[in-house]
Amino acid sequence: MSLRGLRLNRIGIAAVILLAQAIACLALPSAAQIDSDRARAALGAGEQLLEAIRSADGNLSVPRLSEPGSLPLFDGAFDPALWGSAPPDPADLLLLNRLQEKAGAIISAYLLQNTSLDDDLSQVPTRQAAGRNFVRFLPELALAYDFRVLTGAMIAEGSVAAVRSAQVTDQAEIDNALAAIITDQAEMLRAIIACSSDGRIDPAWRRDRVRVMRRTATRFATLFDKKSAQILADRALAAAISEADPQVAEEFKAFALALLR
Repeated sequence: MSLRGLRLNRIGIAAVILLAQAIACLALPSAAQIDSDRARAALGAGEQLLEAIRSADGNLSVPRLSEPGSLPLFDGAFDPALWGSAPPDPADLLLLNRLQEKAGAIISAYLLQNTSLDDDLSQVPTRQAAGRNFVRFLPELALAYDFRVLTGAMIAEGSVAAVRSAQVTDQAEIDNALAAIITDQAEMLRAIIACSSDGRIDPAWRRDRVRVMRRTATRFATLFDKKSAQILADRALAAAISEADPQVAEEFKAFALALLR
């Protein structure tokens, strides 16, 4: 398990900004895209959830899905009603990026819960604490991991659709922005492949995480270049080969094939 890939790097954020600015004048169909108001509300709810996790101590409990009082935070931060069937508007790409980054910060906060440690997993105590918290917070982490995949799929699809339809004068600039976005989204998926191939984690939990990746793979495939898709597919196939649970293995194989189609 790794904290790498949980937070988008500055290059990736800058790339999304650059891409959005470069094609901001593009008029794409407005129907069935993401609900921008709901997305902004989700961002606010995500910040509240993050603060609640970080503030948990002996007097304030960490938010759990099993606690009815915490459910509004989770429902707001990981709002399933955000998504439409059409690619998002270019102006919403940065908002989606921020939502994905917030979900990564929430994952990191859960993994480091009740510790005074930073996120340097080269330190043994940090790895041990994160491992214990991973198992402890599996239900909450499931929501955050899936949300990162869904937002990433929308970023991928929206970026490609916008570029294909735009009249771009500086192709090199756009290509560089897309390359940085590819790097960030591939790193996010690699992190999920890594934790989903850890046999110490509940197989049903791992199967469901890979299944979400498999269901969104065609959207990522539109963004990834051949080399990036092949590297991810190879990792997934390697995980499938070493996987003891047949359902998890099948999901890994299906994900790899969907990426390469």
